[in-house]
Amino acid sequence: MVSFIETYWLKCMLNPETLYEDLVISSGQTRGNACIDTNNSWASTFHDNFEGTGWKNPFNSNDLAVSMEFDDAMPTILGKTNLTYFHNPKPSSMSIKTRCGETEADTFSKTLYYE
Repeated sequence: MVSFIETYWLKCMLNPETLYEDLVISSGQTRGNACIDTNNSWASTFHDNFEGTGWKNPFNSNDLAVSMEFDDAMPTILGKTNLTYFHNPKPSSMSIKTRCGETEADTFSKTLYYE
């Protein structure tokens, strides 16, 4: 997930005017150019894409893999990933936290920055 987001952001930084149609909305329809259409938030954009392309929780295939959070919380559900996007201060950043074990200490966390 981190590599996917980093690669998409790199494409946007290199050429934001190019129409990248590889992101979808939660219904599975193509989003259009997310590089120039980010009035919402990147967390919402990527959350919708992962939902629309069917990313499932590896520990529970009935549950989606990703949720969008507004308070940068650690996931409480095993196998769940929380996305949180911060517009300010610049540069904008996204926090990605995944629960990979039974305790709260069993998490992976990464913060990405978007210029």
